[in-house]
Amino acid sequence: MLSIAAGVTIQTIRGGLGHDKVIRSMPNTPAQIGLGITGWTATKETTEEQKTRAGIILGAMGKEIYFADEEALDMVTAVSGSGPAYFYLFAETLIEAAVNIGLDIKDAETLVKQTMLGAAHLVNASEKPVAELRRNVTSKGGTRKQALKVFEESGLAGIVDKAVKAACRRAKELGKT
Repeated sequence: MLSIAAGVTIQTIRGGLGHDKVIRSMPNTPAQIGLGITGWTATKETTEEQKTRAGIILGAMGKEIYFADEEALDMVTAVSGSGPAYFYLFAETLIEAAVNIGLDIKDAETLVKQTMLGAAHLVNASEKPVAELRRNVTSKGGTRKQALKVFEESGLAGIVDKAVKAACRRAKELGKT
């Protein structure tokens, strides 16, 4: 049994099906276009061949990461399962800000979409840590530095941390129902 049901624990699946060979996974929505990431785990009764097949199936939707501990799936849910929504919110906000400074909405959407796509590809293709990529485009006293200063002063890192922790707590709660 391979489950993609968010928050449904292996124990619940086992109880409902009376079946011990269970794989629980948490894909994200970019899986629809083959660019997702799926975290997954399996019961000890699941054979290595079944795990290999599951990895192939889940990998067909993008990348996959096996976790030995099912508890990690709540964290996966908070980071990558929910993560696309965080990026969509940022994109919405950036588009709105672009319109607020005078850009046409269609131009703003095109600029933001292509910027996100290009940045994502660069992060993925680069061997450099994300923080280094950010530093490399942030000149002292430049426009990026001013914008990043506002993010830092507004507590963006703390907000993101709180949001991910809230999502993780909710994933754990869902598993208890």
